[in-house]
Amino acid sequence: MFALALVLAQVEAADTADLIDPDSPAFQAKVAACLRQLGDEPEDAAMWTCLGLKERFEICTAQEQASDQLIAFDQCMGLKTPETMSLADLREGIAARHPFEMLTLARRTFDEAEDKAGGLFWFYASQLRWRTRLSCRDFEPGGEGALYGAMFETLGPMFNEWAGENINVWLATIDKVHDWDIATKERFAEDADCLAQAKEQRAGMLALKQSLIDNRAEIEAKAAERREARAKAAL
Repeated sequence: MFALALVLAQVEAADTADLIDPDSPAFQAKVAACLRQLGDEPEDAAMWTCLGLKERFEICTAQEQASDQLIAFDQCMGLKTPETMSLADLREGIAARHPFEMLTLARRTFDEAEDKAGGLFWFYASQLRWRTRLSCRDFEPGGEGALYGAMFETLGPMFNEWAGENINVWLATIDKVHDWDIATKERFAEDADCLAQAKEQRAGMLALKQSLIDNRAEIEAKAAERREARAKAAL
């Protein structure tokens, strides 16, 4: 446990600039060299050993399996991912990255930065870009479409409950995301030719806004019930 605690302390204290970027040319060159040495499908342990990270891999694998350790494997390993990089780094160039990363930005902005309105914007931006992608591409059953469904089923209630209690922000956010998608030419490279589908999905988003307006009284009544329930629970 001492070795584990030492690694965790080093990772938690490290500046995000010191994280290992798996997409960097230098790291990719190391990976390619190891694949040439080990074959196309090496065991994880052999790969991390070849990359010079054997000890950290063993420690982080052990902590991942320990019930009292909550730190993520990627963070323990010091890998630069959407979960471990700074919010500023994650925001940079986000429009050109996969919508999953945009959804991660939404959650982290909502939770870590405590910027609820900002998180809501990126939640709907990621939803719009991902729905555009799914309507433009054929994916295998259980693949990316299933991931999309699982992620929004898990995170949707958190965003939508807050939005329901701030309906003017909700309505304004839909307009902002709609306009942002039109004005922002950068897209995930695979989706650069999905402009017709993007237009269709923006129309769907405006239809959602109209539905919210039509059902505003019911939404506000449910929001009031949630506030009352929280107030009673706090007593």
